[in-house]
Amino acid sequence: MPLIAALGAAAVCNWRWPIALRAAAIAVGVTLAVLNLPSIPTIPWQTVFGNETEQQYRHTHIPGYDAAQFLSLQALWPDAAILSVPVFNFVPQWLTHHRVLDIWENAQVVCRDASGKRAACYALDGPPLLANMDRLHVAALAIRRDEAWTAQGGALRLEGPFLRRYFHLLGYFEGTFLYLRGPGGEVVTSDLTAHTDPALLFRVRPVMGDERLALLFKDPGSATFDVTLGDHPYLEFALGRHAGHAIHEVSEMSVVVDVDGESRTVFSHFLMPADAPQNWAQFHVDLSEFAGRKVRLELRAGALVAIADPVVYATGSAGI
Repeated sequence: MPLIAALGAAAVCNWRWPIALRAAAIAVGVTLAVLNLPSIPTIPWQTVFGNETEQQYRHTHIPGYDAAQFLSLQALWPDAAILSVPVFNFVPQWLTHHRVLDIWENAQVVCRDASGKRAACYALDGPPLLANMDRLHVAALAIRRDEAWTAQGGALRLEGPFLRRYFHLLGYFEGTFLYLRGPGGEVVTSDLTAHTDPALLFRVRPVMGDERLALLFKDPGSATFDVTLGDHPYLEFALGRHAGHAIHEVSEMSVVVDVDGESRTVFSHFLMPADAPQNWAQFHVDLSEFAGRKVRLELRAGALVAIADPVVYATGSAGI
């Protein structure tokens, strides 16, 4: 009906017809089009996406969905803004009650110096970067890594001094690290992904999970990291399988700690074929018995086991 109305109005609106008739035709065409617009209050998820619910779809296909939902529960000041890191990180504005800086404002924070002149993005640090954040009322950071972000060594590193000094870690929510303004609490002492061979990093997305940059061994292998642990240290990471990899065998993932020449397995988990289509699984490994010591962490994994965001936390300030 809208198409017929539009074609009819276009045909009648010819200069050879009287003005009054053309005006009436336009009015009728617009009215018919408006009356026939679909009035669906919500998307019919069952029809469009089968058995996948609205929440499952958003959780799987919208990066930062869970982080945005959690940020909405935080009591920030009325004009507080959320800065997504890196610039093209996606925080869905319509799913949080707080303002998310658009790409132009975001670039003003991380790509402009104190005088407003263009600078290398994420090369700023300390007071100049903080001043830019204050000017745009940044109260929260949503950091979701990509290849370029992981490779850079500038400001806003998870284990860097800027975040420890001016922000505190709110938590890790489905691939996104959330920070709120103000120091305190636990800190990231070692971001293992940032110290991983780039050849081992791939984008991985399980069938029921979101896409993340992860360590992925095409054959059974391992990655080692020399880490100085702080107070009450622990290791967290997520395990998953890429949706395009058909898995028919059991694979093991383990964490080995080498201290003073003695190696010990402190964590082991077996991924079954049935785990392949599932969401990322989060794991916590307590390293308190090694607090204050320099150790070598080894992440061992079977073929096609993805390890996302392995990070060592502590209340101390030691680092890798």
